[in-house]
Amino acid sequence: MRLCSKCGAPTDDGAAYCEKCGAKLGGPEAPASNPPVTPSSESDAPIVVAKRSFVGHYGLLLPIVLVITFWLVIPLIALVCMFLSNRTYRHYVYRDRYVYEGGLLSKKRRTQTMTQVLAVDIEQSFKGKIFDFGDVRVNLIGRGGLRIEGCKHPEEVASALQGLIAKGKDIKQFVAE
Repeated sequence: MRLCSKCGAPTDDGAAYCEKCGAKLGGPEAPASNPPVTPSSESDAPIVVAKRSFVGHYGLLLPIVLVITFWLVIPLIALVCMFLSNRTYRHYVYRDRYVYEGGLLSKKRRTQTMTQVLAVDIEQSFKGKIFDFGDVRVNLIGRGGLRIEGCKHPEEVASALQGLIAKGKDIKQFVAE
């Protein structure tokens, strides 16, 4: 009887393979090089645990891609959403009403009736003058007025509204007694 060189199990002298593990057995003189491992009575807790290094495993490419994604891609997506949302807002001025519509995912619409126009004012900041945007304020009779905020080409909007300015003879004064 001899011992298997792989698992240490006893095998027949004429057997070519181990009956327990299936390893090929050598000649009759093959000694058992690896004795069977028996669990020790000592604690089976490891002495040290080697953890995998993030940079060592993935290299520097993944952390760089994550940083670029966080600092460039996410703000870019936010800017695109803001741009698309801004493109959906419109101000419509008719002779008798003002309509404000907009919204990217949810739509909103606000309508205000317009009485006679008294004055049209433009408010532009320095940045507004450079990029040609501003606020157009329309003073109306009786209703206070309306304000079109952040519109492109405020001079064009104001000149179109100038035609609606009430003439002095058209204004009817209401006196409450």
